[in-house]
Order: sequence, then structure tokens, then C-alpha cells
Amino acid sequence: LSLDTVMVSMMSILGMVGKVVDFVDNEMMCQVIQMTTEDLLELQSLVDFDIQGSSFNDWPECVALCSHDLPETYDSCQPPLPYPFYWVQDNYLGTQLFFGEQEQAEVFMSKYLGSVQTSVDSMVDIVQLDLLMVASIKNTM
Repeated sequence: LSLDTVMVSMMSILGMVGKVVDFVDNEMMCQVIQMTTEDLLELQSLVDFDIQGSSFNDWPECVALCSHDLPETYDSCQPPLPYPFYWVQDNYLGTQLFFGEQEQAEVFMSKYLGSVQTSVDSMVDIVQLDLLMVASIKNTM
């Protein structure tokens, strides 16, 4: 399963449990929570593995400042383009953004890397919060 599928599954399960709370008695609710906890714990193991080993987690390392004048980046920047172009290459998304001057590219890359890192950190934080919720559900049983 992909990380996106697991996250949607987790949110769907938690949403359904929230709806069931209003319509069942205590005995049925205990069964629902127990089944939900089992499902969420299975998903937890997938998420723990998927987020740590995913290419999404390595996204910030997939961004490079590129130029014909920067041979140290040739491995990350293919194909190299002739002078005078500078570009920011995102190998995770498979995109290249072109600039006429190195300074423009460096400023953009700095801001872009900040946004990418925020995206990765936010996803990791959300997964960890969801897993804490799963653990708290398990502990209330």
C-alpha cells in the first residue's frame, strides 16, 4: 500500500468510529473500538515502515542547484545544459525551473527547499499524531 492509501484508510476508519458513537450502545461501542484498534494497529506498522523508507522522506535531498558551470552537481542534474542557464532540479517531482542568473536560482532554491522540508516535516508530524491517537485508543480499552 502507498502512504496516501494508508492515511486515507486511517482517516476513514476514525471518521466512521466517530459516527458510530452516536448510534450504538456501550457494549457495541466496545466491540467497534476493539475492531478499530486492531485495524489501526495494522495500518500503523505500514505507516511506520512507509514514511521512514519512502522517497517522499528523502525529497529535500532530491533538490539541486544546477548549471553547466557546476560539475559537482552533474550526478543530480541531468542533462546538463549549456551556459548561461541555471536551474533548480527537483528529482522527486521530475521538474526543472530555469533562471538566467545564479543568484536568482539560489534564492529560489533556498525558499523552495524550505517549503519542501516543511511539507515533509508536516507529513511526518501528522503521521506521528495519528499514531499517538491510535495508541491512546488502544490504552483506553
